[in-house]
Amino acid sequence: MFEETVQRLSFVHGVLGVLIMDRDGLIVHATMPMEEAAQLTGPTLALLSRARECAKLRPDDEFTMLTVRTRKHEMLFCSEANGAFAICVIQDPTPV
Repeated sequence: MFEETVQRLSFVHGVLGVLIMDRDGLIVHATMPMEEAAQLTGPTLALLSRARECAKLRPDDEFTMLTVRTRKHEMLFCSEANGAFAICVIQDPTPV
């Protein structure tokens, strides 16, 4: 199920890693070392929770994706299936 999505994302230029976790923080799939994936689960779930709360401030809006860019990486966060799963994609932000 997730393998097809992860495989498609992995072929996108600049993608360094993909992490899929459930709402409890259990890693479902990762294309990065497990230590690195484990370090990302807590902060990812916390960011997504806060982003969903912010989106609720506007009754006509809904959270879909959060992008965070640092000097080294760009991280894309989204949740699927009403928050049952979270996806984190880490990519190189430098232009092609």
